[in-house]
Amino acid sequence: GSRHFPQRLVQVENFCSAQRKSLGATLTDTITATADFARLGYSISEAAELADAALVYKNVGDGINDISEASESVISTMKAFGIEAANVMTIVDRFNEVGNRFAISSKGVGDALVRSASALAAAGNSLDESIALVTAANNVGQDPEKVGTTMKTVSMYLRAAKTEAEEAGESTEGMAEILALTSGRVDIQLDENTFKSTYQILKELSKVWGDLTDITKANIMEMIGGKRNSNVVASLLNNFPDAEAVLEVAMNSAG
Repeated sequence: GSRHFPQRLVQVENFCSAQRKSLGATLTDTITATADFARLGYSISEAAELADAALVYKNVGDGINDISEASESVISTMKAFGIEAANVMTIVDRFNEVGNRFAISSKGVGDALVRSASALAAAGNSLDESIALVTAANNVGQDPEKVGTTMKTVSMYLRAAKTEAEEAGESTEGMAEILALTSGRVDIQLDENTFKSTYQILKELSKVWGDLTDITKANIMEMIGGKRNSNVVASLLNNFPDAEAVLEVAMNSAG
């Protein structure tokens, strides 16, 4: 309860000195990060572990100046993909390794997922697949925030989430036409009750992309990305081997 919170803050401060020394972080950042996680209901030991991850992420994420920004990225990713506090450092491992190997910073990966993680997870994508999608889509535009918004939109459209899409100012009519436009080669569903993941659909679509006419490509891009996001969708579909390479790196990033 709230009456116990001052006592929890005292416990937080007691944990922070050791954390600060081991991570080379400022005392203010350490207390802020740990208290932020404690406020979300995590135990003190869990909050300390989560704060460790946020502090490390701030250190490796070029351009992250605020510990709360680092914490937000960690929290949104954890919640979207159901990652337990004990495994939180695997998130930072992924962000860092992909940021070191591809044309996106570790901060950029986090920024993109803050805007898309929940939608991508709901659309059946793993964390590794989601990182792969946002990283590959970022190759041309180099705008992680726009990429994150686009991937949120794409994941909604491909699953015909009409209410959410209409709230975003777009229409989802015509989604069933993808099968026809690709001459029966790309079906967005496994069966009548189950959608494929966004990653799987786009992977299959990328395999036939070079065989489609410019008009067909334009129709599909507007269908799955909306009028404002077609360039990001095109970048992803034209460079999908990059997404496959990122997926492999993310899956083997532990430690």
